[in-house]
Amino acid sequence: QISVIIPAINESDGIERAVGRAWEAGADEVLVVDGGSSDATVELARNGVLKYYRQSEDARLSKIWVPSTLLADIALFTR
Repeated sequence: QISVIIPAINESDGIERAVGRAWEAGADEVLVVDGGSSDATVELARNGVLKYYRQSEDARLSKIWVPSTLLADIALFTR
């Protein structure tokens, strides 16, 4: 199984497309880790993901923070 983890901060313009492409590519689960967006990223991301996490720190830190609840043996981080 493959998990796709998408770090995000104020990505309302592209988050739905990114999530959709992850599913289209065959992901078994898609997670969005938000670093404190102030736009509509939160609402848009929650519509298409299995899991949504909000961090108070910069979303780039999510690349070293991998949720222990992943379904997959392989985790793919987007940039």
